[in-house]
Amino acid sequence: MKTFRCAVFALILTTLAACAQSILFVGNSFTFVPKDYGAGTVNDLHGKATGGIPAIFKELAEDLGENPRVSSELSGGKTLEWHFTNHAEKIYRPWDIVVLQEYSSRPLVTPAGGGNANNRAAFFEYAEKLVELVRAKNPEVKVYFYETWARPNLVLKGFFANITDMQAELTEAYSEATDKFSAAGMFPVGEAFMEAVAQGVSDDPSTPETEGSICVWGPDKYHQSKYGAYLSALVMIRTIYEADTRDISVGEGSAAAGLGLDPEAAQALQQIAYEMVPVGK
Repeated sequence: MKTFRCAVFALILTTLAACAQSILFVGNSFTFVPKDYGAGTVNDLHGKATGGIPAIFKELAEDLGENPRVSSELSGGKTLEWHFTNHAEKIYRPWDIVVLQEYSSRPLVTPAGGGNANNRAAFFEYAEKLVELVRAKNPEVKVYFYETWARPNLVLKGFFANITDMQAELTEAYSEATDKFSAAGMFPVGEAFMEAVAQGVSDDPSTPETEGSICVWGPDKYHQSKYGAYLSALVMIRTIYEADTRDISVGEGSAAAGLGLDPEAAQALQQIAYEMVPVGK
């Protein structure tokens, strides 16, 4: 009888593992900051035990009763072109969901510095290559584009008049890629950052005014803060699972508490994620 019970238990565990969705995040520091948070809780394909937004996403999903198998293929300052050229073999697996995040200024058309900036054609080219790559392994894979946010530091450097102008270009590019490559959807994270400012929740570091008591951008006015990372993960949760983000705990043992977020501010960000992604229509 004991042997039978053990066999049944093992079968249940195997079935649950088979039902768990495999999710891969491809991107750079806009996905892995804060990289020490949840380090080791997701499968880092580079073996660096990086946590960040994938780890926050996993924790929030588990809080909702989901059990995703989360992996990441991330490297700081890199483009989708770099990921395809250097690590296609890591990405070429039968994932259920793949999240693609481009270098922060590559989808722009307005000149915003040298290097990888304002090269929308390259964004589209390698987004398509990566979509084709993962679909070749699993035709049913759901691809999501991770729309990033306007950078206040580029406004302060004079490349844009305000963050609204930069965000408009990013949203246009990510929306076009989502349609062009028949993706499952887009995470409107950049627009959620803008909404956090509009609602007086977050400050906009590119202005002399103080619009909100927290800031979704970090001290460099470029990367996400812990609040920004939390909002990013909330938008993803809302999009993939159509969950009511307002139901997620912010108390002891929660992701918000682990990140050291003010509970009221965390709840305000949950409300914004809920509003930004209408579902069930």
